[in-house]
Amino acid sequence: MEVNTKLLINILACIAFSSIPADACWSRSPPPEKTWINGDYEVGEIDVAIVHVDDDGATFQQLKFLDSEYSAMQPMSWLGGENNTVEITLNGETATAQVSKDSKTITGGPGALATSSLNWITPEEADIIRNREKEPVSAPNVPYPLRPGKVGKIAFLSGPPGSGKSTISGIIAKKEKWIYYEGDGFFLGFNPYVFPNESQVEARSDKPALIGPGMAERGGALVQFLINQHQLGLNQTNNRRPTDHYYNLMAEDIKTERNRVGGDWIVAFAIDKRLDRDIFRKVLGEDLIFVVLDISLDLVKERLKGRGKGEDELANDHWKYEPASEDEPNTIGFEIIKSRSKEENAQAVLDLINQEIQSNME
Repeated sequence: MEVNTKLLINILACIAFSSIPADACWSRSPPPEKTWINGDYEVGEIDVAIVHVDDDGATFQQLKFLDSEYSAMQPMSWLGGENNTVEITLNGETATAQVSKDSKTITGGPGALATSSLNWITPEEADIIRNREKEPVSAPNVPYPLRPGKVGKIAFLSGPPGSGKSTISGIIAKKEKWIYYEGDGFFLGFNPYVFPNESQVEARSDKPALIGPGMAERGGALVQFLINQHQLGLNQTNNRRPTDHYYNLMAEDIKTERNRVGGDWIVAFAIDKRLDRDIFRKVLGEDLIFVVLDISLDLVKERLKGRGKGEDELANDHWKYEPASEDEPNTIGFEIIKSRSKEENAQAVLDLINQEIQSNME
């Protein structure tokens, strides 16, 4: 008897991954032909995972937020759908995703795929992503001399996107030989330390991913944080616990690394509420100085032109950032204006930090 191998595979996948009864799988007609292009797909824009699909099946390889490599490969199945769709099953959860007209972009799906599109890439690009270096979360590489336990100054630059946090921090770190910890490193699961003369934005996708105990928890906390931030923004909840938990994890990582590395520190990350800044103050101590950058929406639009965000989205991001309060301890407000160069802004911020430190000593 001749066996229809493709039909048999589809039936077995249906039984293994779908929620419908097993007898219904046998009675289902063969699914439509595949609606996608075989090959490799990058998950999202920060190399969280990579998917490989061919005629033999699909594999999902997680690349970030791993406690160990043993949990990198995760069970996955693709079944062709109607109207340019594909039914994707990942870790036992199934959802329908939409395939683009050129079959190279797939939007939607279960788990992490619900918010991170799949984008087809070349085999050469896939090899680079798969073989990207990893470093232990307990001891990421630091491009500065280590002085364990000998902690010095610590300043934290915050403010809306486009205000110049990373640029100012990089200039101060290079000029004063401070340790530059980029909060996006914690947020995106890569080495947070910025090398002298390195552009954090450009190097973001190339920096080594962190791996080791605690990274899976960080990834889970990040998902809950993003959901909570969305709900808070829509006034769907007043429960801040996921946000508080996530920021507490970041603050504890800064505290641990600061003791391991030592020296004077400057941290950059976009924190939009005083309540969030209070979490870092509680964990990092009274010597923490916040510099909250302020910038006009028109200047933000000019600076971020071409980054893909529309004016409405930029405005929504911009207005949610709370300025420094007059009664907020060890917190400085600084306005970014167009007429000053980035070097002038950095020097002015450094002067304010040193003035605050001197004032606290008197």
